[in-house]
Amino acid sequence: MSTIVIFFSFLFFQVNIMAQEDLPVKIDFTFQQFQSWKTPGLSVAVVKNGETIYSKGFGLSNLEYNIENTDTSVFDIGSIAKQFTATTIWTLVEKGGISSRTLKGQ
Repeated sequence: MSTIVIFFSFLFFQVNIMAQEDLPVKIDFTFQQFQSWKTPGLSVAVVKNGETIYSKGFGLSNLEYNIENTDTSVFDIGSIAKQFTATTIWTLVEKGGISSRTLKGQ
């Protein structure tokens, strides 16, 4: 059995928010391509001020058995997390959130 899972941790897109009630429509429109094809998908969550204001899965989490993604789908990300961790740490160093000396143990 082969399971294909694609993890999109950082999918950058800009949604022009005029009114909060338009947000779900705009996000659904942005990701509609994952609904119309039987393709690997993703899950999207939008958090504002610590509150989840949008949460939905798109596409399939398992192509062989046609299992759809949900907002609670678990993704097998393997070793890809290392790159995101390094990027996050470097961003903190550049913004002065932490010191590169701290990272070196000095």
